[in-house]
Amino acid sequence: MNQSPIPKVLSILLSHKVKALLISLSAQYYKITSIIAARRPLLKSAIEGNREKVQRLLVEEEEKERALDRQYWSRLKAEIGSWRYQKNKQS
Repeated sequence: MNQSPIPKVLSILLSHKVKALLISLSAQYYKITSIIAARRPLLKSAIEGNREKVQRLLVEEEEKERALDRQYWSRLKAEIGSWRYQKNKQS
């Protein structure tokens, strides 16, 4: 019942943000890339070898991730600020 580690490794590699690597792996491992593309649509463009679209979609992914990071950290900073305020108020 041992499963090959290759699908897990490919899954990790296909999550990377290196355009040439994505296109190369997508062409080489079409079947698994097609499956993963359901979760990461830019892989469809990688399978097609559309470098420009892959690059554009990578930038969009990065912008979304940064926006989510800013939301997360702004809430956390506000919470820390509140703790500091409460601590200073009690002192």
